[in-house]
Amino acid sequence: LARVAAARIGMVGAAVYWFWFRDRPADHPAVNTAEANLIAGDGPPELAKPHGLPPLYVFVLSRALWLNSLVQFFANFAWVFIITLFPSYLKQVYDTPDAERALYQSLPLYAGIVGMLLGGVLTDRAMTAFGARWGRALPMAASRLVVGGAYVACLGANDAVTLTALMCVVAWATDVGTAPTWAWAQDVGGRHVGAVIGWANMWGNFGAAAAPLVFQALLTSNPEDPAAGRRAAFLFCACVQVVAALAALGVSAARPIGGHEKTSPTVVGEACS
Repeated sequence: LARVAAARIGMVGAAVYWFWFRDRPADHPAVNTAEANLIAGDGPPELAKPHGLPPLYVFVLSRALWLNSLVQFFANFAWVFIITLFPSYLKQVYDTPDAERALYQSLPLYAGIVGMLLGGVLTDRAMTAFGARWGRALPMAASRLVVGGAYVACLGANDAVTLTALMCVVAWATDVGTAPTWAWAQDVGGRHVGAVIGWANMWGNFGAAAAPLVFQALLTSNPEDPAAGRRAAFLFCACVQVVAALAALGVSAARPIGGHEKTSPTVVGEACS
C-alpha cells in the first residue's frame, strides 16, 4: 500500500514538473521579456559581467552581511530544536504513543512549507510598502520575535497538542523569515549573489551544528531536575531570537555588497515583475 501511494505521488509530481518546467526560460508562459533577456545575458550590463569570486575583504567589511549571517546562525537554533529535541520531548515528558508522535513530529514541517510560501509574498509587499531599507529587515525581525514568543509560551505547555501547535508556530515563522533573508542576498549580491547566499548560509549551518551541543549542555546542567534543563533550552531559544531580531534591523537592501556595483533591488525586481 505504501509503495502504491508513493508511486501515485511520484506520478503527480512528474505531471506537475512536465506542466510547469521548460528547457528554456523564454518558453515559459510566466517569464516576461525583460526576465528572459536578463537570463540570456542581455539585461543590465552590471549583471551580465563575468562574476567569479568576490574579494574576501568585500565580505569581511560588510556589516549588513555579518548581521544577516548572525540572523541565520540563531534562526537555526530554533529550527534544529524541532528535529532534535522535540521528538524526545514528546516521548519523555508526555509519553506520547508512537503513532501520535509520528504525526506530531511531521506537522511543524508542513507548517514550515506554508511559512516559506507566505514569506515570499509578505517580504515583497514589505519592499513595496517600506522600501529597500526596511522592506527585508522588518519581516526578518518580526519573524524572529514570533519564534521567540512561541518558545516562551512553550514554558507553559501542559500537553503534547499544545507543544506541537507551538512548534508549528516556530517552524512557520522561521520559514516566513527565510524568504526575506534569501531575497536580501539577491537584492544586494549583484554579480556575486551566489557567494553572498553561500556566505550567510554557511553561518546558518554553523548555528545548526552548534545548537545540539548547546542543548545537550543545558539539558545536563541539572541532572536532578530534567525539567529545569528543558526550560533552560526553551528560554535560550527565545533569547537568541531576540538577538537575531535586533541584528535583522541592521540589514538593509539599499546598498549592494561592497558598495562598488550599481545593482539595486529594483534591477531584478523590474525584470521579475
